[in-house]
Amino acid sequence: MQKIKVTFCMYQIVTGGIEKCLIRILDKMYKQPEYEFQVMVKRPVIDKVFLDFFTERNIKLITLPDVYGIIGKKPKNFIRRK
Repeated sequence: MQKIKVTFCMYQIVTGGIEKCLIRILDKMYKQPEYEFQVMVKRPVIDKVFLDFFTERNIKLITLPDVYGIIGKKPKNFIRRK
């Protein structure tokens, strides 16, 4: 049976309400063999409690790269007038 891949996208994971909800959901669902979970974040997770949580439950934690750090300075205008 093919696993269902579930990805949660968060800007950051710090101690807050939405993060606690995410942890509760993942804690209840990670044991179900038909699902494979991963969490994508914009800012790196530095809190040891969260890092340990993901490691212990084998939930992949992906930190997205800083796009503007790769392509250069953030543009001020996307559309240019003539």
